[in-house]
Amino acid sequence: NFPVTFDIDYVRVYQAANDPKHSVGCSTKDRPSDLFIQGHAKRYMEGNQRRPLEPVSHGGGSCKNSSMCGGRDRGMCNSNGVCVCRKDATGPHCLAHFGANDIDETEKVEEFQVAPMIFP
Repeated sequence: NFPVTFDIDYVRVYQAANDPKHSVGCSTKDRPSDLFIQGHAKRYMEGNQRRPLEPVSHGGGSCKNSSMCGGRDRGMCNSNGVCVCRKDATGPHCLAHFGANDIDETEKVEEFQVAPMIFP
């Protein structure tokens, strides 16, 4: 029955492959958002951060057992007490999903059309 409330878990945005105005990535040649962030650094920093765009570490957090590193699905604690992440997990304790831009901009992509959705 309408009206209805939906919880959105994941959104993937597609761009027109043959439109020169579209390019993939968060900081492209034509829209270098990293330069804007660097120029307005204080807006993007919290606490003791020294720079706004901190690199994401792939493991390296201290641990006593593998459950502190996300468990068998995400990472393990090595004999030196350091988290070692599996390839699809990241962060010092392997608790974040390792996502990346999986679209090769040089790859030729077929155009597609999506039927419009109409809700009463």
